[in-house]
Amino acid sequence: LGNLNILKEFEQENLDVQLKEVNLKALCQDIYNNFHGKAVEKKQILTFEYYRKDNYVVLGEYNGLYQVVINLLYNAMKFTAEGGKISLLLKKDSSYTYLDVRDNGIGIPEEDLAFIFERFYRVDRSRELYEGSGVGLTIVKKIMDAHGAKVTVTSKPDKGTTFTLRFKNAPLDNIRTLSFSQRKR
Repeated sequence: LGNLNILKEFEQENLDVQLKEVNLKALCQDIYNNFHGKAVEKKQILTFEYYRKDNYVVLGEYNGLYQVVINLLYNAMKFTAEGGKISLLLKKDSSYTYLDVRDNGIGIPEEDLAFIFERFYRVDRSRELYEGSGVGLTIVKKIMDAHGAKVTVTSKPDKGTTFTLRFKNAPLDNIRTLSFSQRKR
């Protein structure tokens, strides 16, 4: 129900997202801390990796980005078996900051990859085994689009999945506020 309410908010004709500087490393550290106990409970290995000297500041709306990462991490944990590995990996280059959410879970068949961001879409083999409404990845895509950022996925059945989030690096000397309008399609 929570994800359906979030999706409803994003389907408003004019959605304004106020983008400010967000420390993605701090956001991910908070999420890692919140999910670590659940991973231990499920006997999964959860890691968070980043280069300590890098600055991972992006333009974003904190709560929206938090929602994106928890949706991806929740799915990674749901579709990864006991003893499996899940990682958050932050990296950057001169223009972009990247966050990979990786798992070695059940994976997604190639023929389904083009559809996973569509509302209510669920991969056939997950429908009967796992709970879910099929809107979590739709929310991820809508939030990333509203941020002018990109989400991509690579996956192999029985090998795992990697979702990569790509953000433009924020300027370090000021805070900017941008407004985006989103139209119904």
